[in-house]
Amino acid sequence: MYPSNVKRIDIDEYASYEKIFTLRNIFTSKEYISSMMKIKNIELYAIHSKKGVAGIFPVNVVKRGFIRVFLPPPFTLYFNLMLEELPEKERERMKFLDLTVGSYINFLKRNFLFYSAPQSPGLTDSRHFEWSGSAVQPRYTYFIDDSKEIIDSADRMLKNRLVEDMREENDFEKIYELINKSYKGHPPVKKKDYIVLMDGLKKSGMIKCIFSKSAAVVFLLDKDENTAYTYNICGRDTGPLILTAVKDNLLNGFSVDFHGANTKRISLYKSMFNPQIRRYFNISGYYDLF
Repeated sequence: MYPSNVKRIDIDEYASYEKIFTLRNIFTSKEYISSMMKIKNIELYAIHSKKGVAGIFPVNVVKRGFIRVFLPPPFTLYFNLMLEELPEKERERMKFLDLTVGSYINFLKRNFLFYSAPQSPGLTDSRHFEWSGSAVQPRYTYFIDDSKEIIDSADRMLKNRLVEDMREENDFEKIYELINKSYKGHPPVKKKDYIVLMDGLKKSGMIKCIFSKSAAVVFLLDKDENTAYTYNICGRDTGPLILTAVKDNLLNGFSVDFHGANTKRISLYKSMFNPQIRRYFNISGYYDLF
């Protein structure tokens, strides 16, 4: 039904589209993907139409023998399809999404035994993914438009426990130790790979790491969208540490995305900041020979 119009591209060609296409975010940026490529097998693709490139997307290939699986990279909230500007009229938009999303899903179903890809919250219409044969699961994250609003909106319990010994430091080994404890000895990435990833993000000016005696928080900074993601939260009393960082203006008034709120325990914790909820969706499916 969908023509074979998906072609692999290199990082430079990808970057030429990424900055101007819709649904772009920090996790699909050239800088983030370049850092992730140092530890993961990331491939980049373009969807071609008669008028040119209609969409681009990254995939994280996990190889298990001869089997290929597509899973989002560790700590990556969105790893989504990006599109050229959508047509304004619904009829044309329907046709465009039908062909582009259809080609995207057809490619995934033909090349991976299993795939799972969290899509951008900027795309609220999930119908074309379902119609193309993907399972669609709702996902949620919390956000605050202006980080300075956290000072007023946060729960009183956090306001009464501001951190006095906060410091900025790029001690990635210490952060990994705390992550390892948080994941009870089963973190999603090896220590050496984590340090390589974080070093790459640091060199690109994309992270800010803050510590207290018992906790660490890594903010991933999207300077194009003025958004800070709570990329890694680990240790005890991380809430007061985040609030103190905001109070001391370490985030320059950026919006804050709390990097997912998809379990009850995590959602209860992050709700202490009284944020707004944002919906996105994840697509998944299996290899389809026919």
